[in-house]
Amino acid sequence: MKSASRRIAAFALAFFAAAALYIHAGAAYDYAQTAATSGKSSYAVMSDGALYAWGDNAYGQLGTGNRTNQLKPVKLALGNVVSVTAGADFALALKSDGELYAWGNNTYGQLGTGQRATVMSPVKVADGIASVSAGYDHTLAVGTDGMLYAWGANTYGQLGDGSRKVSLTPKAVGAGYKFAAAGKEYSLAITADGTLYAWGNGEHARLGDGQTITRINPVKIASDAVYAAAAESHSAYIAANGDLYTWGSNVNGQLGDGRTVPHRTPVKVASGVVSVSLAAAYAEASDDASEASDDASEAYAEYAALLRQSGSTFYVTADGTVYASGRNDCGQLGNGKRGADALKPAAVKTISGGTFVAASNSSAFAVTKTGDLYACGDNSVGQLGTGDRRVRLEPVKITGGAAVPGKPAEAAVSRDKVSLNGAAVAFDAYTIEGYNYFKLRDLASALTVTNKRFEVEFDFEKQSVYLTSGKPYTPEGGELAAGGGAPKSVKTATHSVYLDDVKLDIAGYLIDGNNYFKLRDLMSAIDVYVGYDSAARTITLDTSRGYVPE
Repeated sequence: MKSASRRIAAFALAFFAAAALYIHAGAAYDYAQTAATSGKSSYAVMSDGALYAWGDNAYGQLGTGNRTNQLKPVKLALGNVVSVTAGADFALALKSDGELYAWGNNTYGQLGTGQRATVMSPVKVADGIASVSAGYDHTLAVGTDGMLYAWGANTYGQLGDGSRKVSLTPKAVGAGYKFAAAGKEYSLAITADGTLYAWGNGEHARLGDGQTITRINPVKIASDAVYAAAAESHSAYIAANGDLYTWGSNVNGQLGDGRTVPHRTPVKVASGVVSVSLAAAYAEASDDASEASDDASEAYAEYAALLRQSGSTFYVTADGTVYASGRNDCGQLGNGKRGADALKPAAVKTISGGTFVAASNSSAFAVTKTGDLYACGDNSVGQLGTGDRRVRLEPVKITGGAAVPGKPAEAAVSRDKVSLNGAAVAFDAYTIEGYNYFKLRDLASALTVTNKRFEVEFDFEKQSVYLTSGKPYTPEGGELAAGGGAPKSVKTATHSVYLDDVKLDIAGYLIDGNNYFKLRDLMSAIDVYVGYDSAARTITLDTSRGYVPE
């Protein structure tokens, strides 16, 4: 088996910023508070302190006690969590009482356990911690007393202790700090007075000191920082006035200045920023490279060198707009496309009310002020948490759907009329967050006389709904009955839904014990045209035409 250092890996850092998060005290249900993603593993902290993980689990980095990949979020046996951070195949979680837990790959002692053995379930490694950041193979944490701790790999002096020696346990390396960000082979940290320092590998000018040399001791970069982010080849910080500065490699336009020219010192690229996350792709020559031809080895080395300079940047402004720039090979920028880099930050139009972003080399997540968690990009091992492996070129909601338990919501009675193949039909429908949700059995009943009929069956043992296209619907009673005209409290539907034995990615809620699903999601699945006349407030359903996306 190849060692972790020889494995193609990727990660991006997601940091916890209380000022940028929406917390709803006394919520009836739990919803997303913050998130982290690294390579192909993802994590979310809920409002009740529950921690969920999903995606790649080759090194036990999901903390489930095994190495089984997860296509959907799985709740971990760790409560009262306030933040989570992910590195290359490992993760750490901070609890409200300052206890720090770690798990996953531990080749360089990055978990802080005092050993190098992989750990597949969360283990406590420290007390009195205020914030934590996982890098590629080292970790930084700030204590409640302002002490900065570092552990793990130290080849380039990234621990900041003036040496290059590995530390298998947390080591105090400085006092008076309030925040730290660990990247690949380098570190950033902010002192109580806002001074930003950098140290470690200075390749690609990622330290921001105007040089490309290694620094084993901290060097001052800026004096007005409140937040920082580190990846592999580019870095960023948010100033006290909300200005965003970036520097380092810019081969994909990840610095967001409209060019591909690198910057050796911080350059202002945006204002009014409340959250930022950087993504990087890491590649090292495989163990097999030495056995390949000289030409092949040289080509791979060139590719790996370019990949190490790649990246993307995501940030959120005070008005809740999410912006993205840089590498977009997997649709991770959420703009509905893949392949072409974005040299200038562009708003992700399908997300509003954003508060927090987290990104990896090929996927990205955003948390909104209402507690929804959205994801887009690569999904090859289920890292988006959608329950499948399909790439998403635009953000898809993870909470409030069928994955992580969603936030509380209220359903208002829909005032829209419905026309099915030219005939008026009265449905018991509700509007939730601007979308129309219809009772599944009402739709099945209305469509049973059309060419888009489908049967509805419920498997109590599997807690799943099965739809069979082409079969007439069998009534259970109460279909198309009036709903009473009053708003309803709702819960996120947790039942899986299958159409002809294929699992659907569909958002739904439970209202009075019945499943209600987003009309467009369901009509898309069974291929029925949906139109809307805003003047007449009428929804048109036409089974003779196929579904047309909005």
